[in-house]
Amino acid sequence: MSYPLSSLLQVWTCSNTWHHVSPIIADAESLNDCIFSLLRTLDGDQIANVASVLWCLWQRRNDNVWNNVEKPPQLSLNMATGYIRQSQVACKHFHSSTTTRALPNNTIPRWMKPELGFIKCNVDASISSEARQFMLGGCICNSNGEFMLARTSFSHGNIPAAEAEASSFLAAAHWVSQMGLTHVIFKLDCTQLYDSLRSNRHKNSK
Repeated sequence: MSYPLSSLLQVWTCSNTWHHVSPIIADAESLNDCIFSLLRTLDGDQIANVASVLWCLWQRRNDNVWNNVEKPPQLSLNMATGYIRQSQVACKHFHSSTTTRALPNNTIPRWMKPELGFIKCNVDASISSEARQFMLGGCICNSNGEFMLARTSFSHGNIPAAEAEASSFLAAAHWVSQMGLTHVIFKLDCTQLYDSLRSNRHKNSK
């Protein structure tokens, strides 16, 4: 089902980013080419704005298709930018805490290639207390770290962060299973969920 072009342009116009992205979109040969051209060309703040718009467009499309609802563009953008701000605050807090602890270089987390024949699926969740929603996300990359597939979904309610992460992991597991993928390494950033999964695995092995 298609989504009206006029609605797409409304969102881009409200975000004040259209003049930055329209030349790049015009020259792009594919969606992937467009996204990575934006990442190479724009600065950090502009990329954050574009990410907000893309999230907003996807959410508005889902609301329109599945719920027959079309929210005002500015309301959708405010929700999207709220998620971006939460992410920026969390990243700033993480970097300041690791700097304070003065971790040695060999303890800084680094991306590692999966074993031959495996792919990686990064799983994450985002919570908006104001909107009483939480977002579930999964991103699949190949053994060279190159983007393959991504998926997001939304649920209503305010739940603890660990439960949101667990819901995201469960949704991602169902997703890769439906696609018939078997050699998948899931990347989690929730220590509580990771420890719980390892504990259950240890109990089941006895």
